[in-house]
Amino acid sequence: MATAFRKIYAGRETTVGTAVAADKAMLGTLTVTPQITMHQPTDERGSLAQYYRTEGVAHQTSLRYSSDATFEQVLDFLSMTLCAEATAASGAQTTYTFTPTLESANAQKGYTFEYGDDAAMWEVPGVQCTSLELGMSLGGPLSLSADMFGRFPVKASFTGSITTDPTVKTVITDMGKFYMDANYGAVGTTLKGDGAGEVLVAGGSIRLNSGLVTSRRLSTTNSLGIYNYGHVVQNRRSHSLDLDLIATSGWVTDVYDAYVAQTPKAIQLRFTAEADSIESGKNHEILINMYGHFTSIGELYSESDGDNMVRCTFTSYSDNTATPNELSVVVKAKTADVGTL
Repeated sequence: MATAFRKIYAGRETTVGTAVAADKAMLGTLTVTPQITMHQPTDERGSLAQYYRTEGVAHQTSLRYSSDATFEQVLDFLSMTLCAEATAASGAQTTYTFTPTLESANAQKGYTFEYGDDAAMWEVPGVQCTSLELGMSLGGPLSLSADMFGRFPVKASFTGSITTDPTVKTVITDMGKFYMDANYGAVGTTLKGDGAGEVLVAGGSIRLNSGLVTSRRLSTTNSLGIYNYGHVVQNRRSHSLDLDLIATSGWVTDVYDAYVAQTPKAIQLRFTAEADSIESGKNHEILINMYGHFTSIGELYSESDGDNMVRCTFTSYSDNTATPNELSVVVKAKTADVGTL
């Protein structure tokens, strides 16, 4: 019926692909695209008709979610992209740490999504992310876009127990800070952008990739539906930062020279909320730590709002001298607002 009545519910699965009742409303927009691979043989039937029969042989669903990034709901997408979180509670606040390993599969979490309006609802189990992008636009919120896949949708009814919208706090890009150091063990030490000649970040994006792909195998059971993929495997992946830099002398000495010499760096992007502490510390914070190399530099110089700009790409690499050695994401949020993960 009317687009105004669309809504999105979700719940974390105990076993990926086994549907659960949703336990939270998601604040964003969602596209759900059912996909059926059709087999259409061309038979010699003495007829000009090209096709006589069609058979659906494989089912899957493609999903794309977009929203403002919030300290509370970014956690769900990080667990679908990177790995399960480690938690540490302190008073009314919990710290959630995501540290994907490079030596084994990371067992990303699966979610059941419920999507529809006042007339109909579809349930999509086994939803996981192929990629998660956080866009940095100064003067606005940090944006979140997630490309996802899941089992084929089935017609169902919304979980009836969700009666209130979640409490969330939007991540504001202007509340971010940029740190750059020589190795992962020192990540988050050297703040850039506070002095003359420093590296100045004016925007960009953070792209996190899961490496997850669907896989089909012969099986003795069809508990997931005979046409659905039966397995998900994790392949090699890397993460990257696209950074829009104002062309100060600092970008030349810190970024351009590192690009030319392929000198590794450890970068931290740190986003906090305004002073709203529960206790003595910060209530909300996101730390994105990445070790790697600057792998591309764009035009010298482009122009934006009167500034000379340079766009560069930073790609994750493995630092075997530190643990974790490539990427970690730390989120602090109010426990009561996060609810159940």
